[in-house]
This record gives sequence, C-alpha cells and structure tokens, in this order.
Amino acid sequence: MMSTQQGKRIHFIGAGNMASAMLRGLVSSGFSPALLSCSAPAETETQRLVDELGIRAAADNLELLTHCDAIVLGVKPQILKAVCEELAPFLASTNRQPLVISIAAGTTTQSIAEWLKQDPDLLPLVRSMPNTPAQVGMGASGLFATPAVKADQKSLVQQIFEAFGIAVWVEDESQLHAVTALSGSGPAYVFEFIKGMADAGVSLGLSPEVSRQLAEATVAGAAKLCAASSDEEISTLQRKVMSPGGTTEQGVRVLQSEQLTATVSRAMEAARDQSLYLAGEGPGPAKN
Repeated sequence: MMSTQQGKRIHFIGAGNMASAMLRGLVSSGFSPALLSCSAPAETETQRLVDELGIRAAADNLELLTHCDAIVLGVKPQILKAVCEELAPFLASTNRQPLVISIAAGTTTQSIAEWLKQDPDLLPLVRSMPNTPAQVGMGASGLFATPAVKADQKSLVQQIFEAFGIAVWVEDESQLHAVTALSGSGPAYVFEFIKGMADAGVSLGLSPEVSRQLAEATVAGAAKLCAASSDEEISTLQRKVMSPGGTTEQGVRVLQSEQLTATVSRAMEAARDQSLYLAGEGPGPAKN
C-alpha cells in the first residue's frame, strides 16, 4: 500500500547522476512514477529516465511544477542561482507553497531564499548533502531544515533520502560543512584506501584482479559488520580481529605509527575548510 508521503508529487530540476540516483531510489521504494518528474535541457538525460522509470520529463523547468508538493534543486552549485531566479516568479504566483530541497554543495539556505525572492523565515527549504554511493542505494545524507518546514514535509524528505540510503538531520546549518567533509567527500578517502590495499596486494604477489576484489570486499564487509554491531565500540571490533602477536596486530601497529587517524582528521579539516570557502564563510584550506 502506498503511504501518504509516497503519494506526493515531486519534481526534480536537473537529471544528472545524483538526481537520477534519487529518482531510481524513489521508484524502487514505492513512489509512483506518475507522480515523479524531472526537467533538464539535455533531452538525452531526461528521456533515459522516462524510458527506464516511466516518469514525466520536460526541457522547461517550469512546465511540470503545477500541483507539486516538493521541488528538488538537483543542479550543480554554479548554475543554482540562475535556476532559482527562473523559479522565483512561479513561487511568487502560486497559491500553494511547495517544499524546496537543495542538493547543491556549499550553497546556504540564505542564498537560495534570496535568489528565490522568498523570506528565509517563511520558505520551507531543506538543504541536503548526499553522497555518490546513492547511485548503488547506499547513500549517506545530511539534512538541515529551515523553521518553516512542517513535520509532514520533514517526514517526506526523510522518506525521499532513505529511498537510497541513510539520512540524518543536523540542527545547525553550519554542521553541513562537517557532513561534507565526512560523508560527502568520504567516498574518495575510502577509494584511496581501497586503491592502496589493492596496489599493496599486487606488490605482494597477487594479480591486480584478485587484489582489487579482495580489497573491495574487505572494505564493504568491514563497513557492514561495523553497522551491524553499532552497540559496540569500533575499537572493540578492531581488537576482535587482532590476536596478540598475530598478523593483524603488526599491520595495525604500522598504521598507528604512521598516524593514519591524524592523517584522516587533517584530510577532513581541509575538506571542511574548502566547504567554508566555497560558501563564502572562510579563507579556504591552508596551502602547503
């Protein structure tokens, strides 16, 4: 049975990788394709989603907005201002105020409200930070809601983002900089670690194919085990793999002596500082 939230009309402005991942997640989780739509200037992008998912699409961003309950701004940050300015007259003329959801990194709710020519205290707006594993249904998204977002709208947003992974709320918009540094940029850190493991496996005598498969499965399995053991400290899970005097203990000692944790912390601080810089709230990361 379709839930009340799944009966909402949702329009995506943009049909890129993230918007496409979100739409696929929504359809697979039970949202009706007939109530979903997208718009983008490239017909090849929208037609692919129409053929695959059965949603509606248009080249004009304003064509399918009537009666929408939520509008997802799924465009890159550098064109978000232009899209918002195009959308502003529609929001000013409509009798019903749709929820606006932004997935653009580094763009504040204050800026979005200004571009939409809306009072930031009255505009129901959610700013989100999803990440690329959403493309395989395992995204991790941070969410922030303005005071005007109602409980049922917040529930809709939760359901939208849980259609392709997990979703957590932050109480202060500034915390999205930390979300960006952790889960937003985090997949690239993990890819770097997988690559390092795979390359090391090759140097120890494994074939590239076997080494990569083992590295990928090991990281995915460890993450799943960690999530399934959330009542235990991560350090406890680590100790369960380490026998005194064993191979794992020796490997972990090297990682600790090379200060892996401190290196990860510095990487996240640099990503956070760049997020602040892009939002016009900081000088950016220090140049070494």
